[in-house]
Amino acid sequence: MMTDLDHARAQIMTMIAVQNVSLPVVDDNGNKNVVIALADEKLSELNKRLSRVNGYANLFVKDRRKIYVVSVVNSQCAIEEDPDPLSVYPDSDSTVGMFIDYLARAGQAVGLRSVSNGLVRAEGQKSLVAA
Repeated sequence: MMTDLDHARAQIMTMIAVQNVSLPVVDDNGNKNVVIALADEKLSELNKRLSRVNGYANLFVKDRRKIYVVSVVNSQCAIEEDPDPLSVYPDSDSTVGMFIDYLARAGQAVGLRSVSNGLVRAEGQKSLVAA
């Protein structure tokens, strides 16, 4: 039996293939990692998935109405440092949806403490399609 996360993965991977969705985040090895999460999942579960891809991900978050896309980059990468200090999301016990809401209100990149990668930089939250 498929879980809600399995259904979301199937829907999003099909959407990426059929609609040729852009995947802007590329890791150090040239991989375009896709990480999928549900808005009601614990942020700690998302952190585990981000750790598996070394903090580089094209993150898709599905809630009841929409699918959100977020670029996640390991803060140790070689891109130019943002002149504004990175604010760090304060609540590691929250849900993924709460983090997405926080990111939308921040209006800029937000740091997220990942399990094994220290700090990752999340930005560019946008609604992709109706879910």
